[in-house]
Amino acid sequence: MGHGIAQVAAAAGYAVIMRDVSAEALESRTAIHRNAISPKAIQLKKDFGGRGGDEILQRIERTTNLEEI
Repeated sequence: MGHGIAQVAAAAGYAVIMRDVSAEALESRTAIHRNAISPKAIQLKKDFGGRGGDEILQRIERTTNLEEI
């Protein structure tokens, strides 16, 4: 659920910091990219405000360090 919230915020133009306890859990960023460029998203014209998957990913930082937030 958290990666979906991060995706929506980044697509809206916000800088996002995703924090989790493990690096493995932060790999959900791959799912964000897959969702943003999926044929279904394109077909339904859900292009996240005209921003492509790469632009969305650039707005999302990942960390396991709470102090970076």
